[in-house]
Amino acid sequence: MSLVTIFLLVLTFLFLLLDGMNDSANLVSTVVSSRTLSPQKAVLLAAAGEFLGACFLGSAVARTMGQEMVFVAGSSSQMGSYVPWAALSAILAATVWGGVSWMSGLPCSSTHALLGGWVGAFAALSGLATVQWDKVCSVFLAILGAPLAGFAISWILIKGIYRLVQGIPVKAGGAVRFLERIWLGILSLAHGANDGQKSMAVLVSGLLLWTPGDNAYFIPVWVRLLCSTAISLGVLLGASNTVRTLGFRLYKVQSIHSFASQSVSGGLLLISTLMGFPLSTGQVVSSSILGVGAGVQPRAIRWEVALEIALNWVITLPVSALLAYFMLKFILLLIKT
Repeated sequence: MSLVTIFLLVLTFLFLLLDGMNDSANLVSTVVSSRTLSPQKAVLLAAAGEFLGACFLGSAVARTMGQEMVFVAGSSSQMGSYVPWAALSAILAATVWGGVSWMSGLPCSSTHALLGGWVGAFAALSGLATVQWDKVCSVFLAILGAPLAGFAISWILIKGIYRLVQGIPVKAGGAVRFLERIWLGILSLAHGANDGQKSMAVLVSGLLLWTPGDNAYFIPVWVRLLCSTAISLGVLLGASNTVRTLGFRLYKVQSIHSFASQSVSGGLLLISTLMGFPLSTGQVVSSSILGVGAGVQPRAIRWEVALEIALNWVITLPVSALLAYFMLKFILLLIKT
């Protein structure tokens, strides 16, 4: 086993572990804040959903990233032996930036970090022509549009719910709490599939497990199991004080609010996963919570927290792309000298 293979396997596992730790709060914040589930039970349910989603919910996102966003065949024809180093640079840049953001105490978009690193690394490998810009633009438009859709749909949904249930207390009964659990499971399944498949694409491409030109984008079982284990373990380890950032500091969530935000974010993430679009769970969940809060009591939302998160998202793509670009250039310089 080569050195680059060992590094790629270890870093991919570490990246998914950090991803699960980071997004653990995104997944369980509302059901914990509404006191529908204890933090321990919510995290266990989320971790189980993560594992099952990554294992069994298709390969559309992996295909988008590994087959359609970058022209791996073009890279292979020019610098085929360096493709593993490009994948390593992408995951390393995303891991470094994700770790810095996680230690800062703010939600971090690991999706932005990995996608930025992916594009930057392959641009460094074989030039800008290697990147399939039409597909990259469609993916980035989906990333930008998802939080807007999450905010708008959540606002409309909570307005509709309040109109339908006038006179019923905000603290809904057992039916809503049951639905909260269901949507937590759906959200976890979709998140596990969406985020897990991004790293699966890195491994499949970086370890040259897929031959460019093949119609079928096959992910080996061991790759699925590795990525599923890493992300679910990260969720188990990551329920930290960042739950407060989304569940309490953005808006004081109760059961009816949790149900509305979970159903919107879970639905959006599931649809995007089946369509092959990588999305940031933090974006979708946060925008859904904000939409619910704006629909109920706009003055109760702590907009400065949302601004901090938005600024974190804005800088992640270019920073991770530049990190991956210069990392690979440096690696290639060392290899060739």
